[in-house]
Amino acid sequence: MTRAKRDVVKAIDAVAGVLGNTPAVCRKSYIHPAVIDAYMDGSMAELRPTTRFAKLRSDEAAALCILQQLARGASRKRKAA
Repeated sequence: MTRAKRDVVKAIDAVAGVLGNTPAVCRKSYIHPAVIDAYMDGSMAELRPTTRFAKLRSDEAAALCILQQLARGASRKRKAA
């Protein structure tokens, strides 16, 4: 198992503990797959959140950037259809 995969498993276990759910429920219901993918492929580390996210922690700002990128991509797909 790679270090990144171990990190993801550890994070999901921590979230499950806080929320009182199983890791499977947390992964499926609370964690967007794009967040895990961005961490696994290293693109999360390359994100540079803008100053409008200054009040957020760096991990929160990174997750928000990922979700905004997804939203922009989905919006473009709807316009193209």
